[in-house]
Amino acid sequence: MTVFGCMKAHPTTAGPDDSLLMAIRLMDTYWLRELPVVDADVRLLGWLTADDVAAALRSGLGPATAVGAAMRSVCALDETDSAEDGCWRP
Repeated sequence: MTVFGCMKAHPTTAGPDDSLLMAIRLMDTYWLRELPVVDADVRLLGWLTADDVAAALRSGLGPATAVGAAMRSVCALDETDSAEDGCWRP
């Protein structure tokens, strides 16, 4: 299966400058455990998970903190790449 075969047409996303509070609200509203974090050109920068949010808040970062301070970076894949070949860079 290719990455394109796994892609969602219009995923819910956050930007790196959005607040953790906004991300928490999106996750709560849409029952998500993770959000893709994208730049202004909608290129994937990383992921923000519920665990990332919890760790950020436990470490003393507040709800106004930018998502970019708490997200995990990932390597980029092309839509024709194999989904099984995906890689994480925590």
